[in-house]
Amino acid sequence: MRPIACMSLKHIMAVGRSAIFSNCLASHAPLLAMHARTTLAEILLGIGLGTVIGAATAILLAVSGIARRWLMPMLVVSQALPVFAAEERKEDTRHTRYALHLPYTIVEHIGWGADDGMLYFFASQPVSEGRCIGYCLIARNYNRDQPDHVMQEFERVIFGQDQRVVESQRPAEVPVDLAQELHLTFDKVAVAYRRALAEHGLA
Repeated sequence: MRPIACMSLKHIMAVGRSAIFSNCLASHAPLLAMHARTTLAEILLGIGLGTVIGAATAILLAVSGIARRWLMPMLVVSQALPVFAAEERKEDTRHTRYALHLPYTIVEHIGWGADDGMLYFFASQPVSEGRCIGYCLIARNYNRDQPDHVMQEFERVIFGQDQRVVESQRPAEVPVDLAQELHLTFDKVAVAYRRALAEHGLA
């Protein structure tokens, strides 16, 4: 197996997504504000351009018979085209199931309601009291002609983003006591892991 990141062991296995999100907001507020301003400017620019172009088109259609003859049919056709949900995309809802194998392993099963599926195998190797090396194996039964490096690069980017957020979290050790943090619906895996640690005396 190939090491993918070096993080705190308790961070990898116990941190909840809501905790990561809260820490990300607090520690990266200036960066988020900068991108928020850029996004807001793009939204306002899009609204402004759409308003100007729409108003200009409406005026042109109102005052020019030639414009009406040429543009009106195209506008009518463009608005009349139906948008269908492709049959093959009706099963695109992803179903994810996690299996915890204490103390250092988690397996993620991903499917889309048909035969296609993926499996992620995550294992942590402790190297000191507060750090570990994380390993990841990925298997899938579709898109087999795609080169391995495509998936590797994608996962390297994702893990790199998560690592920066997780390792900047304070306190460094995530509490196992569920009452010490607010947990949301998507924290089920982290909550289950913490409960399992407590039940087996590993906390």
